[in-house]
Amino acid sequence: MEPWIHLDAPAPLTDIPPWDGNLNTFTHYSGYSVLGHVILTAPATGEWGILYPLQEGGFKSYGIQSVDAFRSSVLDDRDYRAYALPSTMIEDVAAVAGPLEPGQVYYPVPYPFLGGSGDPSTYQRGDAGVFLSIVGQFLGLQSR
Repeated sequence: MEPWIHLDAPAPLTDIPPWDGNLNTFTHYSGYSVLGHVILTAPATGEWGILYPLQEGGFKSYGIQSVDAFRSSVLDDRDYRAYALPSTMIEDVAAVAGPLEPGQVYYPVPYPFLGGSGDPSTYQRGDAGVFLSIVGQFLGLQSR
């Protein structure tokens, strides 16, 4: 299973409140992983980054200003994938939660910051935007 779902064109973070205005100069997203990581872009600076919504301080700007360089050095990098999106984890989660429909991601229930273990057996699937909105609300974020 391909771990990244890419949008045809970057979309504004206003689509996934409450993250809008809370990620420095990153105002758009161009895709997400099957586990809910979000590919971010800052059109004003050309930078690319990733939001890791279930991790404390889970946002990283990679300082890369080319989408091709970002894809090759981060998204498609074997070591990065082994760390952030291990194929065995994705396979185990998919076996429990079933195949994703368009616009869906896998997420643990309960979320780790609410006491969940994050074990593959705890994952469900649901709408990516709803997942990201709920996590942002739990983290106390408000759109700016």
